[in-house]
Amino acid sequence: MQGAGFSNLSKGKTNAIQIAGFANTSLAATNGVQLSGFSNVTKGNFYGIQGSGFSNVVTGSLNGLQISGFNNTVTDTLD
Repeated sequence: MQGAGFSNLSKGKTNAIQIAGFANTSLAATNGVQLSGFSNVTKGNFYGIQGSGFSNVVTGSLNGLQISGFNNTVTDTLD
């Protein structure tokens, strides 16, 4: 589990929960949960739940759920 008042960054494959007041970023495939007040970004495939107040972005495939106050994006063309 990663927990922070502002931001979490994971450089490798993540199998965990990320909770932050502002943003979570994972630079590799992620299995788990990302919860933040503003945005979640995963570069690679995401398996799990993303929840944020503003935006969720996955640059690979999504196998799970995205919930945000404004925008959810899944694309494999940003790599």
